[in-house]
Amino acid sequence: MDEVLARKVSKQLRILNFFLILFSTVFLTLLIIVGLVTYRAVTEVKEAQRSLDSLQTKAEDSLDLRSNLCDSTGTVSTLLKNQSDVCN
Repeated sequence: MDEVLARKVSKQLRILNFFLILFSTVFLTLLIIVGLVTYRAVTEVKEAQRSLDSLQTKAEDSLDLRSNLCDSTGTVSTLLKNQSDVCN
């Protein structure tokens, strides 16, 4: 009777051990996948932010008409410097 009970308990413990290993492996795999996806998302967002900052800087530089006109050496620049107070 004790041997039958011992075999039954041993079988149940082996099944329990198998499912614990299976679920912990699945959990760790999912955790690694979520971590990698999160890392990729964060790097994509940072890259997009850098791109937007660069675009904003280029737009500000190209739209700064006063410094572009006043610092150049063309006829319009000379006219603005001599006959208006825009460049003063």
